[in-house]
Amino acid sequence: YAYRPANSDDAPLPLLVLLHGAGGSARGFLDAFRDEADQGGYLLLSLQSEAVTWDLIVDAAGKRRSKGEPSFGRDVGRANQVLGDLFGRIAVDPRRVAIGGFSDGASYALSLGLANPRLFRGIVAMSPGFFVAPTAFDPKQRVFITHGRSDEILPFSQGRRIADLLETRGGWLRFRPFDGPHR
Repeated sequence: YAYRPANSDDAPLPLLVLLHGAGGSARGFLDAFRDEADQGGYLLLSLQSEAVTWDLIVDAAGKRRSKGEPSFGRDVGRANQVLGDLFGRIAVDPRRVAIGGFSDGASYALSLGLANPRLFRGIVAMSPGFFVAPTAFDPKQRVFITHGRSDEILPFSQGRRIADLLETRGGWLRFRPFDGPHR
């Protein structure tokens, strides 16, 4: 699902690609960001995973992958296709494309975003559980992570550990904990 902000003209717009959490929906996640998109003047593109969550976490049959076997699959192929279609229809500012997600979507956004720094200049990860590190990091890429101290699904310590690992790479990182559960 895509959303163009109200009162936008034909000038190239920033883009935020959204990835829902496990069991979530692209439509519901997009709806949660419409007001901010209108206020900030940026496009939204909310993607739907093929299975209950993203293919880095589950295989094509929907079976959870073990920690040693993460890999991208059909969700990335579909994301590439949808992004290509959107770029062909709407003027997107290529210097202002970010990816963000919640929970499993945050883990996927970190992994996919860090692997593609030329496309995704920024990453927003809300309550991530892990990420797959690329072979090299781009110090110009901006990363924002937030995590609830009372998170009952993905413990706060996981978000803190991710931020600590990314902080060692150099570059722009903001970690913002909050008092609250998995949200």
